[in-house]
Amino acid sequence: MKNAKGTIITAIIWVVLILISYYFLIVPINIQSVGFWAYFCIMLLLGAGLFLLPQVAVNGKKITLKKEPQVWSYLLRASILIIAAVGIMAIYSLPLFHAHRYAALIDKQEGNFAEDVAEIAFNQVPTVDRDTAQRLGDRKMGEIVELVSQFSVASDYTQINYQGKPVRVSPLEYAGFFKWLNNKQAGLPNYIMVDMINGKVTLEKPKQAIMYSESERFGRNVERYLRLNYLSDIFGNFSFEVDEEGTPYWIVAVLENKIGLFGGTDVKEVIMLNASTGEHQKIGIEEVPTWVDTVFESELVLEQVNYNGKYQGGFWNSIVGQRGVLASTDGYN
Repeated sequence: MKNAKGTIITAIIWVVLILISYYFLIVPINIQSVGFWAYFCIMLLLGAGLFLLPQVAVNGKKITLKKEPQVWSYLLRASILIIAAVGIMAIYSLPLFHAHRYAALIDKQEGNFAEDVAEIAFNQVPTVDRDTAQRLGDRKMGEIVELVSQFSVASDYTQINYQGKPVRVSPLEYAGFFKWLNNKQAGLPNYIMVDMINGKVTLEKPKQAIMYSESERFGRNVERYLRLNYLSDIFGNFSFEVDEEGTPYWIVAVLENKIGLFGGTDVKEVIMLNASTGEHQKIGIEEVPTWVDTVFESELVLEQVNYNGKYQGGFWNSIVGQRGVLASTDGYN
């Protein structure tokens, strides 16, 4: 007779472990996510291991140990089949089978650099790169005694256009776990702004403190907060930006794979999160406000441009002959 009570207890333990691990790993529940399939298979193998352990059977006052071989065997077989199926789909998604679809991911248009890129005055040319901005921001932070003991500057330094000029912005972050405990109720009071033309650094104070950030723990961690609101969406990078009034936002691209299960990554929507209030919305690309600067990551655009140049003549042409094959040059802006 099977040990029904022991099996139920094991199943409950398994479900609890799944919920706890998901809260911290926060993978998208989406079949296009490699992370989802990895998590799913690991949980199946964990379940197989739990059901393989001896089960406690209570018969009156007599306690015995029994094994439940069937459940763990089914879970193990299921995980092996899923791994094999995902591997096949990953191979099927390669450019080998869809070269022309990879080439068509981006609509490339011919242009004239002199006509398309406006000429600006020499004193308006940005001269502060990210590394320099980071050093200037850290120096500014070190001058503010009441803040430097509790906070540091995050490494974001996102490049944006703010009120008609190029700047880099980066939020403060908690300088360790105990500093988070001391300040989490009040949130992060400021963000750093670096003028990319003259190198001027200012400590900006938004109307409301930043309550949602990457340095928050638990429910107010920006990635966890959005994941629990958008369970199935595949997130791109989290970009810290401010609008024309200085209100801080997190801008997140929602990705989709257009080729097979894992190939042809592109942006389909955008999530905007007010870093102070926690208000969020998911909008179409055409609805994004003009002050938002980062929707398509540079690396993603360059990848699509190179796909276009490489696979216009098909996959085998990109290897043998390479007629018409093009590649982008190093560096971009």
